[in-house]
Amino acid sequence: MKKKITLLALAFASLNVFALEANVKVGYDFLRNHNKSGQFNFADNKVVKNEQGIPTSIEGTRDGRGFKIGAEVFPYTNKKVDLGFGIEYNFGEKSLAMENSFKASLEHSGDKFNFDLTEKKYIIPVYAVSHFDIYKKNDATVYLVNRFGGAAYKRQFHTVASMELPDGIGEEAKQRSEKIIKKANKKIEEIEKNAKFMAGLYYAAGLGFEYKNFIGELLYDGAFIPKEEEDNQKLQHKFGISLGYKFDKLFKKAPMVKEEVVAPVVEEVVAPVVEEVVAPVVEEVVAPVVEEVVVPVEVVTPAEDEIVVEKVEEVVTPEVNEVSGTYNVFGYNVDSVKPINKEIASIKNLVAEVNRFNSGKLEVIGHADSTGSMQYNQKLSEKRAMAVANLLKEYGLNKGIEVSTKGEGETNPIDTNETKEGRYRNRRVLLNFTHLK
Repeated sequence: MKKKITLLALAFASLNVFALEANVKVGYDFLRNHNKSGQFNFADNKVVKNEQGIPTSIEGTRDGRGFKIGAEVFPYTNKKVDLGFGIEYNFGEKSLAMENSFKASLEHSGDKFNFDLTEKKYIIPVYAVSHFDIYKKNDATVYLVNRFGGAAYKRQFHTVASMELPDGIGEEAKQRSEKIIKKANKKIEEIEKNAKFMAGLYYAAGLGFEYKNFIGELLYDGAFIPKEEEDNQKLQHKFGISLGYKFDKLFKKAPMVKEEVVAPVVEEVVAPVVEEVVAPVVEEVVAPVVEEVVVPVEVVTPAEDEIVVEKVEEVVTPEVNEVSGTYNVFGYNVDSVKPINKEIASIKNLVAEVNRFNSGKLEVIGHADSTGSMQYNQKLSEKRAMAVANLLKEYGLNKGIEVSTKGEGETNPIDTNETKEGRYRNRRVLLNFTHLK
């Protein structure tokens, strides 16, 4: 027992090291049916005959619609594909199970028997899931959904039998009929208690949409139950929609996060004022002074009766064509997408300087330290770059300057990841200005 507890503790501890993605969803199935042909029917209203040719009437509803709730966890994520696993539970519209109601009657030798039946079905899929991105722009993503796994399935009936007695029936016949009905109900109750879960195959396919942390999915899914006795119950079909919320930082609770909060002293060392010196304005000032060409005056000293001629060449000042420069935005906590307010203010000042130019290119490159998984850090660096690009536009960056963004994760550090000061410097966004005119 102690070994099991230790293993569980280690498992949860390992989850704390990595930044898993997860989501929770609620949904509604518009169509549900177990029809063998795969057609979706909402009701059966029919009259049939049993093997002895006795007329039997059946009226009721079949599956129809209902709610569902589920959760998924993704241990593996990258730019295009997310792989994980999930679980789902299916409700009825007004009950905790998928519920159908039937009324049946049977006539035999002049006696009429009535049955009120309630069918409850439980379908609980546990599956592997993949999301494949087919379109992505800014915070919006469209992706394909695929699921495959197993399903726990149980079908349970609750039936109440009654008998219509003809007028004028004797007391003895009435008591005998009541005993028959009582015995039938007891037998039915025993059958209900013996209902057990069966295993089946589960599959699903659909289309998903994600905007920031909100998700929506349109999904067809079904289950195949090989041990179901009735042929028209072996296949279960559903089609519906789900809405949910995605958690980017699930299990990101390691104590290291608190350690990474950098004291104000460290922030002052990396003050943005130093970086502003490297701004393109400096390069613009330096260029013409260095390249200025001055030719000294040539003086001719003639004889006393000659005229003095001074020849002076024109001072040439070359035109400055293009300016380039870089700027680092620091001030990020381990999981933060936006920098601290002090750095945001420096971005605003930088925009005012850069807007003196009419055109150019700006590449915004996000970076992360080595805390967490490489997949998580890659996405985090992309979000940091996008957040800074949005701030630049918000503060009125000249539209003539073309802006592009990308993330490099933890792959390009400028300092060691062994100290918290080094990790602080590695959490940054680089602004690379080129061809400013």
